[in-house]
Amino acid sequence: MAIVLESVDSLTTRIFSDRERDMIYKLRALLKDCDYPNVRTLNTLVENERGERWSDHLLLVYINQSIAMMNSSPPYTEYTLEQIPTHFDGFVLLGATIVSLCSEAILQVGEAFSYSDNGISLNIDLSGKYQALADSLRNAYNQQLKDIKTAMRARPAGIRSSPAPVRIRSYAPRMWVYR
Repeated sequence: MAIVLESVDSLTTRIFSDRERDMIYKLRALLKDCDYPNVRTLNTLVENERGERWSDHLLLVYINQSIAMMNSSPPYTEYTLEQIPTHFDGFVLLGATIVSLCSEAILQVGEAFSYSDNGISLNIDLSGKYQALADSLRNAYNQQLKDIKTAMRARPAGIRSSPAPVRIRSYAPRMWVYR
């Protein structure tokens, strides 16, 4: 069976919803990949007006990957970008930042360069720095994920709230005494 992929043209003509545009804007600002006034950028492409490091479509993939990571942790949820509560936006953006840094680390592994001549050496390898930054953010992400999922768990109601007309005096089998 053949797999049909979306063409590049259909990706460039896609219209984003307001929620998608808002999250992409926030993630791009977090990654310093923007040319907003009075904001220092880490991307020389933006400074030279040649474009952004990450496309809007790629940032949307990272945001959806972050939501998928949240959904796959117990208790399992089925959030989508349009359904997720707005108070989880910071958490989703943190996860998307981690995914984007890991993605950039993968790219930097392929662009690593080392040269040595007559005692002068040049070593360009940024992948470790991107990965170290992603790992340090991952600790905060994991703690927030644990807190969010703990808050989602259903709490047992307990015996006191039982509508039973009789009270159980002992829990030992065959020794229940009714009052």
